[in-house]
Amino acid sequence: MQPKNVIERIGLALDRFLELDVNDAQLRAQVRAQQVNAIVRTTPVMMFGNLLLGVLLLIMAMSSPSWILAIGWFCTLSLVCFVGLRSWWKSRSMPKRKYASSRAITRAAFHAGCLGTLWGVAPPFFFDVHQSELSSVVAVSVVGLVCAAGFVLATIPQAVVAFFVPVVLGSRRRQTTPSPPIQTLPSGASTSETMPPSIQCSLIN
Repeated sequence: MQPKNVIERIGLALDRFLELDVNDAQLRAQVRAQQVNAIVRTTPVMMFGNLLLGVLLLIMAMSSPSWILAIGWFCTLSLVCFVGLRSWWKSRSMPKRKYASSRAITRAAFHAGCLGTLWGVAPPFFFDVHQSELSSVVAVSVVGLVCAAGFVLATIPQAVVAFFVPVVLGSRRRQTTPSPPIQTLPSGASTSETMPPSIQCSLIN
């Protein structure tokens, strides 16, 4: 059976890399189940970590001109985290799965892609050279989540790709956005000449 989407193509390539028999559907289903189980175990920590960093970013952004955008961004992040926590809570009452379909991998990758997109738009939305505190929170949050996601999602490469691509693109977009020009002194002018008269008088006295 031919793969239907990019995520299934990545999974098929991974199975071949691991030298699994791509024609053995039962073996592939067992491998997928172990991949999903590994993600499910760490879901609460990952979701609460996203919410914690989101709250911190929201608090820092409330004093910035983009505070309305920050509220909408955080509400969307909370919704995505709620969906992930709800799925984890339902799985607690179910027996540990021994087999998983490709749809389970696709759902995991889709959820990771949603989180990656939200954190990918954070640098272009909130990173401001005039607000060093907010910019520091954005930079530290994105870097921390990239490290955490690389560890948590390592068992599902499709989810790693879905998370990292929007984060990298968003960070790259912010990097290529021109910053406001830095004012320089005219040629031959001293620092004291550019000061207001009141400050010049206080320095002379």
